[in-house]
Amino acid sequence: MNKQIYLFAIFTITALSILSGCVNSLEQNKDEDEDISQHTIIDFSDNSTDEIDLTPPILTVQAGGEVVEPVIGTYSWSDESTEGMDNSVEANSDSPPELVKDTTPLHLTDETSYNLAFDKAPDKVTVKVWDNETNTVIPDEDLLSVEGEVTYEVLAEWPEGTVSYAFLVNQE
Repeated sequence: MNKQIYLFAIFTITALSILSGCVNSLEQNKDEDEDISQHTIIDFSDNSTDEIDLTPPILTVQAGGEVVEPVIGTYSWSDESTEGMDNSVEANSDSPPELVKDTTPLHLTDETSYNLAFDKAPDKVTVKVWDNETNTVIPDEDLLSVEGEVTYEVLAEWPEGTVSYAFLVNQE
């Protein structure tokens, strides 16, 4: 019995010594971390004059005295920093008719011309007309017979990426 008490006492003293060493080690590491945090300053601010802009260009549509800023849909845009790093953003969206269903339509007639004004000129522009009821693109040969609310999608391409814009049109 005395032997069991003796072994229990040795075990307890050993366990307490080990735990005491661990606690001291943790406290020492904590003190070292505090010292490091007090002396280490990490500056994440970008003081360069070359600002990275991942915002796609703005499109304004002008027609018959009306001006509309289309909704930006799906786009892919990138910009290379001065350090040679490529920064990019990929954004997905609903279909163009879903994007504009709660917006005010632009009124167009057969005689109305419209102007697409970009704040940065694209290399290529494609315009598609969507049937809002079927959520499908109307074939080019059927465009002259379309009346009512439709959605115009403007796909514009630049070296930095591609952007889809959408606006609602009441075609009379």
